[in-house]
Amino acid sequence: MSDLNLPNFLVIGAQKAGTTWLSAMLSQHPDIGVAVSKEVHFFDHPDRFSRGIEWYAQQFPRGRQPLRGEFTPNYLWTFGCSREVGHGGLPLPLNIVESLDASQLKLICLLRNPVDRAVSAYYHHVRKGRVSVRTSILDVADQWGIESMGRYDEHLEAWLCHVRRNQLLVLIYEQALRDDCKRQTLERVCDHLGASRYADWEGLHDQQNEAGSHFRLHFSKGPLKILGRNRVAKRLPRRLTEHPRWRLEISPAARQELARRFQPHVERLETMLDMDLSIWKEADGRLSSTTRKPATGELPQGD
Repeated sequence: MSDLNLPNFLVIGAQKAGTTWLSAMLSQHPDIGVAVSKEVHFFDHPDRFSRGIEWYAQQFPRGRQPLRGEFTPNYLWTFGCSREVGHGGLPLPLNIVESLDASQLKLICLLRNPVDRAVSAYYHHVRKGRVSVRTSILDVADQWGIESMGRYDEHLEAWLCHVRRNQLLVLIYEQALRDDCKRQTLERVCDHLGASRYADWEGLHDQQNEAGSHFRLHFSKGPLKILGRNRVAKRLPRRLTEHPRWRLEISPAARQELARRFQPHVERLETMLDMDLSIWKEADGRLSSTTRKPATGELPQGD
């Protein structure tokens, strides 16, 4: 196995928390080789896992880069796959640490306010046609990881049974991906991976949001589903695609209920990681207790 071209770092999550941006940045670093596709889904999809570790190694470029990694945000989701997705599931993270050199593996995890992440996931599954625009988020919260992926404390607890705390860098989306913090975030990532700091990032402040996203939600199915394609929406007038009539709102009551469900998990996560998550609590009062608010430009520590 030592001769295989396997990764020595993984970005394990979370979904809808900035992994696409981080992949776009790290793929520019001369010392870092990333998988040929951003999300390989080797360890969480039984059909791909059955192809074997040799197939997995072939997904990474052979070159002089000392660091190789991939960005599959489902690797954070350590339970629920068989119940919510229905493909049988795989024993994450056990199958990862048994397949890779766990003692040397570096992990990066971006975490987003779990209420906002759940809402974003709900929109994603509406866009994919799995959920109707007429269905409340609370009615499908137990499907597709919409809620369960946000129980970060439980997932990271499972990971920390197999890796040391200093192997895991946790970044908070709401601060790490602020424009005035992005360069500092990348410096922290490079330091964590043991890569040289890099200065020539292209697209550092590019937005990853797709055009007319709420407009597209309404055309994921049916005879007009071509309008739900991003390349088509981009060509339509913005006065059409961004009209308020398309806005798929999440009710305050639904947000409050999600916040109530996540509250104990957020408080436990703060204790587990010794991190200040007041930025989430201020956004959703039910996630609350009062803690120190980070100063402008300050990133939460905990790696």
